Amino acid sequence: YRPLDWSQFDVVMPFFPGPNRFPDCPREKIVKFVWEPHEDGWARDAAVVCGASSHVYERIRPKYKERARLLPWGVNPAHFKPQSWPQEGKLRVGWCGQWKNPRKQYAKLGELVKSIPRLEWCPNTTEMEKGRQVGAYTMETMHRYYASIHVYVCGSSSEGFGFPLLEATACGRPVVTFDVGV
Repeated sequence: YRPLDWSQFDVVMPFFPGPNRFPDCPREKIVKFVWEPHEDGWARDAAVVCGASSHVYERIRPKYKERARLLPWGVNPAHFKPQSWPQEGKLRVGWCGQWKNPRKQYAKLGELVKSIPRLEWCPNTTEMEKGRQVGAYTMETMHRYYASIHVYVCGSSSEGFGFPLLEATACGRPVVTFDVGV
């Protein structure tokens, strides 16, 4: 293990986690004890300090002025684009993620979807094994996966970045989600 040399980075993206990610720890505590003690070192030499949401951007703009940028997350439209609908069978409900992670609420969602006869539960799952993700998918396999479902659902109690939400939307699939603290 070698510590990161922050002087090697041109862009720093502050992350202010939502309250759902650490429900028993207020957001301000996380910012105060995780981000702020390292902020000057992390951002001192960066050419640009980006906020991935308007909320983060508004927090960093007063301090970083002309170096602050709003740079929302996105997906490559060359890889994720609208596609035709599956024509046969039940309404296919999609879900992606690590099924063992309790924050993803895989079991609850699966149970709910399976209880409705006209729906088919079509999860796309991965696992963590010794700190590595097993069963990860390429952009091409994910594109085919989104083509195989009618609707994508995210019932997580918290999400880090929520890329499957963006990808499914870019593929023309409606998304059902909740206030997950993305």
